[in-house]
Amino acid sequence: MNTKSMLTNRIKHKGLLAILIALIPMIGCQEVTTLSLAGFYARPTPPGAVNGAVFMLIQNPGEEAEYLTGAETDVCERVEIHETVLEDGTMRMRPLEQLEIPAGDLVELKPGGYHIMLINLKAPLKEGDTFDLKLNFQNNGSQVLPVPVRPDEITE
Repeated sequence: MNTKSMLTNRIKHKGLLAILIALIPMIGCQEVTTLSLAGFYARPTPPGAVNGAVFMLIQNPGEEAEYLTGAETDVCERVEIHETVLEDGTMRMRPLEQLEIPAGDLVELKPGGYHIMLINLKAPLKEGDTFDLKLNFQNNGSQVLPVPVRPDEITE
């Protein structure tokens, strides 16, 4: 290979390298998930139940708030984010448009509090089963979780 060919190849490689460097921001434009999801599960449903619920811990170690904006699964007709509130002496569930996960904080989805409501189940949730639940976040995209069906853990 002569000097002119070597010089031409170097220029081509430098040009290719420059193009790749220029593309890095476009390739890496999706946010890296900074949330930690743990302890997720659904309770088994009793005979005749048409709804179920999913519980978990969501930790946001980031410096900005994140928002759970929705969820999807094939085990039911509709999925909603809910909170349980005390209104006029009665506990009621109400849907939320989104659930804030504050920066540097942990949000617990638990019985009697925030939870993912599975509405009009297609089949009962049976202990030992697992199903996929896709969580949609405002800044961190979506994440699919394999949700085990199990009873609540008893702690004393």
